[in-house]
Amino acid sequence: FPGPILLHENALVYCQYLKILGRALIGRLWVDDKQGDWLRSPDPGARGREFAEQLLAHPATPYLNGWQSLNEITDPELRRRQAQFDLAFAQVMADGGKKAVIGNFAVGNGEIKELLHWQVVFAQPNVYLGYHSYWPQGGPEHDGDWLAFRYRAWAAYCKQEDIKFP
Repeated sequence: FPGPILLHENALVYCQYLKILGRALIGRLWVDDKQGDWLRSPDPGARGREFAEQLLAHPATPYLNGWQSLNEITDPELRRRQAQFDLAFAQVMADGGKKAVIGNFAVGNGEIKELLHWQVVFAQPNVYLGYHSYWPQGGPEHDGDWLAFRYRAWAAYCKQEDIKFP
């Protein structure tokens, strides 16, 4: 999965042309305004299946390698429910022959030990962990190195706890 290109909603019209680059193309629809309600619902897995089905029906899907699930959930309780959402999302994506980019943690949300809740999701053969590594507001002088390279600590923890990715 070297060198993926993440295409946000408005850029999806170019995916058929970008396919010639030979790089993995991942789509993302902006649903940040809905994702809290989806996770608070009685069945987050059902919402995950519905969202995946919606994405698989998108006209860009034939040109994409996969789709990004929810984005940067900051509430710890909702992140636990997100694992249910993402498991169902990943299973529908697999049935549709696509990769699922799940988790999609930001530099300031999620604690390393929370990854233990996600092991069953990571065990899916079509899953990639989304980790958004960028400088915090204020730049690198405000713990930017730690935040931008925090994924290294996450990778070390996964190795220590034997959390496997496909």
